[in-house]
Amino acid sequence: MRYALSLGCVALALACGGVPPVGKCDAIILDMPHGEWRIHVHPDGSGLYAYGALPQLGRIEPGTFDFAEMHAQLADRVTAERQLTGAPEGTVHFCVGGPTCDPLWYFYDPEFADSLFDLAWAHRSAPSNELEQQDFEGINRIWAERQPD
Repeated sequence: MRYALSLGCVALALACGGVPPVGKCDAIILDMPHGEWRIHVHPDGSGLYAYGALPQLGRIEPGTFDFAEMHAQLADRVTAERQLTGAPEGTVHFCVGGPTCDPLWYFYDPEFADSLFDLAWAHRSAPSNELEQQDFEGINRIWAERQPD
């Protein structure tokens, strides 16, 4: 059933002209390559950074991202069709109306993704409690590996 709903959402998005307008988006989720480095950005420019399916998350300060600009730049770079070229592949979700973020859009610009990841890293916020401190230390060890020397 979920698969059929996802296909219906993809068909609806394509029929309606593609990426939902920025005013309808609750969040943008980008990963590059797919399943690895990930940011989840909210309309206030705050967000989360993570790696793969690891449960640890880091927080990104409000105002870090210009949500409308990020939306526009990503909307120009995504495609609904997967390109099987061997190029690095990421994915983007333009989330509308809650926790489900269908459809999945494909993204093939690792340099742009790196610029967003660098911005997230530069504006990571300090943990506010002991549990966040543990997550912060764990995810930062992983994210520090992707930073240039």
